[in-house]
Amino acid sequence: MFGTREYAFAPLRQCLASLVTMQRLFDICVQGLDIVARPQGVPKSLPHSEDRKPGDELDFCLSLDHAEFSQNEREQGLPFLHSYTLVSVWGALEAGIEDMLVGILLNEQEVLASDELAKIKIPLGTFGMCCQCACCVLY
Repeated sequence: MFGTREYAFAPLRQCLASLVTMQRLFDICVQGLDIVARPQGVPKSLPHSEDRKPGDELDFCLSLDHAEFSQNEREQGLPFLHSYTLVSVWGALEAGIEDMLVGILLNEQEVLASDELAKIKIPLGTFGMCCQCACCVLY
């Protein structure tokens, strides 16, 4: 009746691709935290050397700080990494579903005429503030 509904499936495929990319990035970040976490036996101070350059001490201190943060993050179950990933997943799902629904509303006019949608009542100002882009697209 509606063909392949590419207008509805394309946003969902894009959402899925984003989720796969996020999973890959999450895995790489976990591996990176494992690498950065300071292994036992690494000195806690910069060895004295004639080859020191300006900034070596700062770089060393930053690497110790990164190692400590990485170790703490790992020990606590990666709370920051999980939080950032959750926000990214939420955004991808929200955008994918919204784009799918806009595609359906634009391409299946009988949906707009359905009794279910006819019963929805919101103030016009609220509708305009919620989705200015959708207002422009739908009307």
